Amino acid sequence: IPVITINMDVDSVHSALVQMVDYDAGRLAAEEIAKELDGTGKIVIIQGLPGIIRTDNLEKGFRDTISQYSGIEIIGSQAANFEKETAMSVMNSFMQANDKIDGVFAINDAMAEGAALAAESANRLDGMVIWGADGEKDALAMIESGQLTGTIYTNCWDEGSTAAKIALLMIGSEYSYDVQDTGHQHGAGCGHKGHGRTDPSGRPLVKRSIGKGNGGRRGMGSSCPWRFHDTSLNITIQGLRS
Repeated sequence: IPVITINMDVDSVHSALVQMVDYDAGRLAAEEIAKELDGTGKIVIIQGLPGIIRTDNLEKGFRDTISQYSGIEIIGSQAANFEKETAMSVMNSFMQANDKIDGVFAINDAMAEGAALAAESANRLDGMVIWGADGEKDALAMIESGQLTGTIYTNCWDEGSTAAKIALLMIGSEYSYDVQDTGHQHGAGCGHKGHGRTDPSGRPLVKRSIGKGNGGRRGMGSSCPWRFHDTSLNITIQGLRS
């Protein structure tokens, strides 16, 4: 029986994984924060749980990119376990320890929401740039109200649609699915382009990526033979502040 996972990988043997390119999501957030701060400022990172590939890659993409801006300094990072309330406590600790915080990157939207609420309660939200990731409904509402600066939206519909298409291929249906080469690709499941994975009609399977495209890359020991990573599933959503 084919088993397809979406967004999060598992160590047990399964048929396919569909997820966004987490590294690029972090990169996008870093670029947007740097743009908002004009390349200068002090920022903090609110982390998820250590050891989870998705969130580790998000943070790595963010750190690698923000390090290219010499005027931006990461002055603190702490886990909030993906929880809004915990993120409020973490943000309060950051604010007590630092008179100046210009920006916040939270690994998910719930923690970004908590950071924004804490900053607002402390009368320090004005001018602070706060970005999350996921595109949750509450975060979108807070972006619209001006409490959050932006989020990296994950196109869940496309993830589900792609998983359904893979399932149809795996059960031997007549469905045909073309994967286009964008020029920044690596072979599915092994990290090398054209390693030999093909769909039932013989076409090579690739994972689509943009930029560095190394989010979630796995080696030959992967328990998942087909892996689809697509930064078209990453969309920046940003509000306008007066």
